[in-house]
Amino acid sequence: MSYVIKLRRFVSLTLLIAWVVTGVTGTLLLISGLVARLGHRIPPIVPDIHTYAGFVALGISVIHLALNWNALKSYVARPKTARK
Repeated sequence: MSYVIKLRRFVSLTLLIAWVVTGVTGTLLLISGLVARLGHRIPPIVPDIHTYAGFVALGISVIHLALNWNALKSYVARPKTARK
């Protein structure tokens, strides 16, 4: 397996994990008011985890775009017209 394929797999998996962590912590932050009314607390580390996971996701997204730029260009390119 080539180095680029291994790098793409690592970047894609890291990006997925970062987005899942950001989504879960964001949901916890969203419902923290409701949870507080029920007598529970969201751990104070959750906003920090959310922030750092978001920054990781942003950075890895840029790398992901760079690694897959040609594929992305082909997705948005105009189709070539059929020749007669």
